Amino acid sequence: MTLLRYLNGYDRDTELQKFSMTIPTDRLGMVKSIVPLNKDDPYAYYSYELSDSQARSIANIIKHVDLPSGLAFYLEACEDD
Repeated sequence: MTLLRYLNGYDRDTELQKFSMTIPTDRLGMVKSIVPLNKDDPYAYYSYELSDSQARSIANIIKHVDLPSGLAFYLEACEDD
């Protein structure tokens, strides 16, 4: 199993996922420099709520895309079978 990290965006009213982008493993170090991780979570297993600025910075690191506005963004992990 591999642990993948995602930049996910959720509708603030319905809490449904409206956006998702996989974070390449080789870019995780750069993402960690943007998102302060808990000391007991050095591998970013937990879910982290992001500011709009953090989400835009991560999207630019992954690939230069415009994020949909009005979403709540999170750094999240999920195991890939």
